[in-house]
Parts: sequence; structure tokens; C-alpha cells
Amino acid sequence: MFLIHREKSSDYTFLGLFAGAGGLDLGFELAGFIHSESNEILECAVDTLKINRPDWNVVHGDVREYAPSYRNGLDVLLAGFPCQGFSLGGHRNESDERNSLYKELIRIARIMRPRAIVMENVLNLRTMKHPETGKPFAQQIADDFAAVGYSAMFNFLKVSQYGVPQTRRRFILIAHRDSSLKFFNFPKPETEMSVRNFIFDLG
Repeated sequence: MFLIHREKSSDYTFLGLFAGAGGLDLGFELAGFIHSESNEILECAVDTLKINRPDWNVVHGDVREYAPSYRNGLDVLLAGFPCQGFSLGGHRNESDERNSLYKELIRIARIMRPRAIVMENVLNLRTMKHPETGKPFAQQIADDFAAVGYSAMFNFLKVSQYGVPQTRRRFILIAHRDSSLKFFNFPKPETEMSVRNFIFDLG
């Protein structure tokens, strides 16, 4: 069976928005980062986080009303912002009000000035156009971060080439204001991970 190993703890901190049941947050914890705070609007997801990580500070509420209590020296701001307006499994409505929630990351980034920002969403940000500018949402988001002092780069990754036994593709954006991160490159794809590779020894 494929095993996920926890990295040695570091001094790097992270804060998660749109935390859900903790996918991104738990991933960064496994990578050795220190949790500072999470925000999520769904009560069931907050309950799940509090059961699984009772020592975490999880704030239940609408991100548009969220004010982080942790302010000093944040390293990474995370967000798996809502995909319903973009997703091929939904209505693909460019004017869905949830599509603009990425702007809450920009608001919080201006407050906290994290060293880096990590965002993920669905493939359709590559082609769906912003209703006001006509740019693909992926480019518009990168441009909006640039306007507040962050260099942003994005890519669309096939997750089966990065150790996940799924065929989905994901939009990943990395933004930074720290010159030490300017040499960052997205990891190169590897051999595709199949379900068989992942659970072959469970039978």
C-alpha cells in the first residue's frame, strides 16, 4: 500500500481559508508546517476538523466576515476556494457570486502579508472568462495578486502524476512576495499513480 509519511516539523506556519474538512491544511501539517488558524463556513466540516484536530483553532463563519486572530509572521496562506461556479460538474456560471470569493484571500493577504499563498481549484479556471475583464479566471486571479505586490504563477496539474490515484486535473496558484521564493518551479510530473498501485496489498 502507498504510505504517506509525515515530514519533520519546521518553524513555518500556515493559515487555511475555505478549510473544508482539512485537505490542504492537513497536507501542510504532514509537510511539517505549524497550524495557526482555519476558517470554514460549513458547520459539519468545522465539526469534523474539531474532532480530528481538537487542538486547532478553527473559526466557524463566512470568510467575508472573517478577521484572522493570528497576525505575526505568517508564512503560508492556503485556500481551496469554492469551485461550484467553475466546475464542469456544475452550471459553469461565470457570474456565480462564489467565483469572486478568491478576493477574500487578497483582502486577508493585505492584512497578514504572508510570505506565500497557495490556492487550488478546478481545471475550468483555464477557460472560463471573468465577466468584467474577459480574461480567463486563472489569469485574472494572478493579475489581482500582482496588484497587491505578489508575484503569482499557476499551472494545471494532472493529479495522478503527483501521487494521487485520481484522473482529475487541478488549478494550482502560488503567489509570493519573498525574493527567496522567486526561483520556485512546479514539480515535474512522475509516473501516473493508479488505484491498483495505491491499494494493491490490501486484498
